[in-house]
Amino acid sequence: MDAGHADSLKRGLHRNPHGLAPGKDVTMESERTRLVPHTSTRTFTRRAALAGVAAGGLASLLVAIGEESGLTAATPAARPAQIRPNMFTLRAEGVDISYSTSSFTGEPMFAFSHEMEGLDVTATGDEIHSQAAQGIPSWPLGYLVSIYVDAAPDAWARSLTLVLPDINLIDNGETPFTTFAMLTRHATNIGGPAFVQGQFQEYDLIPLHGVANAVVF
Repeated sequence: MDAGHADSLKRGLHRNPHGLAPGKDVTMESERTRLVPHTSTRTFTRRAALAGVAAGGLASLLVAIGEESGLTAATPAARPAQIRPNMFTLRAEGVDISYSTSSFTGEPMFAFSHEMEGLDVTATGDEIHSQAAQGIPSWPLGYLVSIYVDAAPDAWARSLTLVLPDINLIDNGETPFTTFAMLTRHATNIGGPAFVQGQFQEYDLIPLHGVANAVVF
């Protein structure tokens, strides 16, 4: 084999290392190509991940990774409409309380009886002081509803305050709950507050069990 022929052969092998004629399918190369799995053109390096957290927060990074992996968040189910109660009936030993935010007359109504104290009091409309009616937020105790009870001139006056928690009715029906009321005795003096000695308010706490309802008046 002369030198010129050897150089031509070397050049041919360099261009076609399998020694096959030009245009012939290279089966080994094709098989190798098919075995290579498809990968995304985007990669998340450690530096890119840290940069993503710094720029958009962890949530942004997780969204990007979810998009990269083809994962999508499931659409949350719609929440059912919640109905708030407008009537509350409560009891304790010897104590009954009923309160409705409206009535057939359109006014709120409150009834309170206390057997041991000999009390039977009703209040309507502006005689009821409600945080909800005044637009005061319920946090942190719940809504406070107060009524005047009775008084002894130049001695004391008493009020009742009912604490109502926020309630969503269970299955939009009658819902039990627990709370408490405070029967408060306020010291008074005909000469004014400066003549009251010591503590002004004394509290009698009344634990209560009740049910809440939504009523159409």
